[in-house]
Amino acid sequence: MQSRTENELGIPYYQQVAETIKSRILGGMYAPGERIPSYRGLEGEFKVSNITVRKAIEILVRDGIITRKRGVGSVVTNSGSEVITFEVSGSFERLRHSAQQIPMTIELLEIMEGPCPGHVQRTLSVEPETKIWQMRRVRKHKDTIMSYYIHYSDPRWCRKITKREAEKERFVDLLRRGSGIDIVRLEQRVEAAVANLDLSTILGVSFGAPLLSVENVYYSSLDRPVALTQIYYRGDRHFYKTTAQLPGRNLKLS
Repeated sequence: MQSRTENELGIPYYQQVAETIKSRILGGMYAPGERIPSYRGLEGEFKVSNITVRKAIEILVRDGIITRKRGVGSVVTNSGSEVITFEVSGSFERLRHSAQQIPMTIELLEIMEGPCPGHVQRTLSVEPETKIWQMRRVRKHKDTIMSYYIHYSDPRWCRKITKREAEKERFVDLLRRGSGIDIVRLEQRVEAAVANLDLSTILGVSFGAPLLSVENVYYSSLDRPVALTQIYYRGDRHFYKTTAQLPGRNLKLS
């Protein structure tokens, strides 16, 4: 049985807790100025001691991500460092085709309406305190979970999505049918990530395992963002490929 002090990679559990909270902040679960759960709440969630939680919080304070406020608790001060975004161009149909090279099954984990994470709120221009529709799914090859999807959109367009539909159809098709909106553009962001405690549990990988993180934002014909999907691919089972046309030999590369 795995120890609650470190995992098989020798990573102390307090560091795993710290990295998981940090990932949640980067993902918008806790916005700048917002209080994270109390020590007791974190102890219960992660099933660790008070000492482990205190060590994890110390790391986040040291890194300038949260600060302690007397009478308030631990408050987010920084949503994370800036990152460089690399743009990968291509058609949606080519992207869809590449994902169908091996047989996959979809398993629905959850459909719910709840608070909108800060990053999603800003991307979709959702008003504060507005509840957002969320759907969580995994894709499997045989019995192995290959990827984890979190979809966000307006509840008015998605409330009628059934479990049967969710386990058979592409999200963009479900959204188009439910909303009646002409979705014409996909904006995609790709970056490297590692599995925190949340993701390692869902994907069945070790804490700190490499992942490929992909974010899709869907736009209507009016150029308005109408939905956002976050995808986490297992790094040991996926790679990202694109093709770019280079200029002729007489043209200079910039």
